[in-house]
Amino acid sequence: MKAYYQIAWNEIKILFRLRTTWLLLFLLPLLLIFILGSALAPVFKPESDLMGFRLAVYIEETSLANTDEMKQMLVNESALGVTLMKTENQLTEEVESGKADFGLMIPADSWSQLAAGREGVWQMVPGQNSLHNEVGLFYTNMLLRNMQNAAAVQMNSATDWNVKASTSPVQEHVILNGLNESSKDHSAVQYYAAAMLVMFMLYAGMSASISMAQEREEQTLTRLSAAPVKPLSIVAGKLTGNIIISMVQALVIIGVGSAAFDVYWGKEWLGMGALCLLMILCSNSLALILAFTVKSPKLIGTFFSLLIIIMTFLSGGFTPEVFTNAAQFTLSYWASDGMMKLMLDADWPKIVPHLTVLGSILVVLSIISGILYKKVGYHA
Repeated sequence: MKAYYQIAWNEIKILFRLRTTWLLLFLLPLLLIFILGSALAPVFKPESDLMGFRLAVYIEETSLANTDEMKQMLVNESALGVTLMKTENQLTEEVESGKADFGLMIPADSWSQLAAGREGVWQMVPGQNSLHNEVGLFYTNMLLRNMQNAAAVQMNSATDWNVKASTSPVQEHVILNGLNESSKDHSAVQYYAAAMLVMFMLYAGMSASISMAQEREEQTLTRLSAAPVKPLSIVAGKLTGNIIISMVQALVIIGVGSAAFDVYWGKEWLGMGALCLLMILCSNSLALILAFTVKSPKLIGTFFSLLIIIMTFLSGGFTPEVFTNAAQFTLSYWASDGMMKLMLDADWPKIVPHLTVLGSILVVLSIISGILYKKVGYHA
């Protein structure tokens, strides 16, 4: 056990003495957050993209005789890009993926409720862009008025249904079921802070894999093996040292990002910590797999770097464009997307799927690395 602690402590000292550690794991991510956050800030300003507003609408058709009239009114009354959804799940997915900016669910009895002047319940699904949410809210109010008038005329029971103006709350008639209850926008700096934190936690894992390969290549592992030290203690010690470095790295990026760049990381610090810890453990499990299967440190660095870049690209780490279908198979997507939700003050239930997926990936990677250790081992 003493050897395990000594190896872990030596690994920490060695990594902290290296200039590449300070440059790659601490300075470079902060520099990229500043550069990308400043240079690409206009991309995150919704004012420049109002003309491309996309509205997704789902109308429940059960026991509704006027579905066609409502659909036609949606298209006729709107200057926006309206897309009719077939199911509630489809609508939610469209908004979550960014294909739609705002969602609106209209229940089956809306037409009769509107005609009778009774209170109805419409469900809005806001996206993550506050200005687009305001446009969606304004259009919802306008649509309520127009549909109420049309329904009342058709059923000869015109009533004055009190629909609030767009600047007033409409909770009396519409339930807000938001993906982002706070209706905040994430800034460019926030976006890239999460993306760079995830990417460089992966690079920290790469450092562990390269370090293990270098021990073998430089024959240091031979001298360690000659000492009364179990190979498992060597692996565990080097891994523990790297995990501690990764934790310090995450704390530095979060702390400096908050103090220097005014990055808001959300209120759920336990959730943020859980995402970071799972990401660090996944990264180091992946590092073990490569260290056991690839002998050359250069080859490990090349392969690991390529893997990190691909995952970051697919998950939208370089540009806000996320390749959702492919990204869901990457570590980066589940970690960065969970962090973005926490930055928008989402509650714990919103990131449970992210924690579950990352935890499942960790279990799979841990099992694979354990099997490889038994079969291949870590020796010179």
